[in-house]
Amino acid sequence: APFYQKAWDAFGKLIEIEPENAGNYNNFALALATNGKVDEAKQKLATAIEIDPADAWTYHYNLAALLMNSARLDDAIEEFRKASEAKPDFADAYYYLGSTLAGKATIDAAGKMAAPPGTLEALRKYLSLKPDGSFASAAKELLAALGAKR
Repeated sequence: APFYQKAWDAFGKLIEIEPENAGNYNNFALALATNGKVDEAKQKLATAIEIDPADAWTYHYNLAALLMNSARLDDAIEEFRKASEAKPDFADAYYYLGSTLAGKATIDAAGKMAAPPGTLEALRKYLSLKPDGSFASAAKELLAALGAKR
C-alpha cells in the first residue's frame, strides 16, 4: 500500500537523522507489524532494545499488544513472554501472556479444557503481583475455567 510505504520512508528518514533514538525504531516496528511485516518489526524492535535495553519490556509489550489485536497469537505470546522476562515485576505482561495462551486451549472429548504450558503459571504470577489489579477477577475466572486450583 502506498500509504504504508510513505510511513516506512518517513521512519527511515527519522532513523537516519536520529540513529540513537530507540523510540523511532519502536514506532517503525509497530507500523511494520500493523501491516503484517512481523519479522521486519522484530528486527527494528531488536535495534530499539540494543539502544535502550532498560525499556526492552515496554517495546516487547507494545508489539505484543499490537500482535494480539491482529490475531497473531503465537507472535504475541512470544513478545508477552519477552516483556515479562525483561521486567519480572510487570504484572500486566503476565496477565496477557496467560490470557492469550488460554485462548489457545483445547477441549478434550470429555469436555475438559487443556491450556498450553505456562498458562496457569502466568495467570498465577499476575495474581501474586497484583491480587487486586484490574485483571484480577478475569485472571481468577480464567483459572477456574481451566479447572485450576488457585
